[in-house]
Amino acid sequence: MNISRDMADQLLADIERAVEWFESLSAPMPKPIEASPGFHH
Repeated sequence: MNISRDMADQLLADIERAVEWFESLSAPMPKPIEASPGFHH
């Protein structure tokens, strides 16, 4: 798989934005609610 310099730059920018968003949170994110057991075969 090849990745261009522009794509790598975009990925890095996305990661930096995500890290900034996580660092801006005032509390840890809650854990997701577990899915209830569904129909089993």
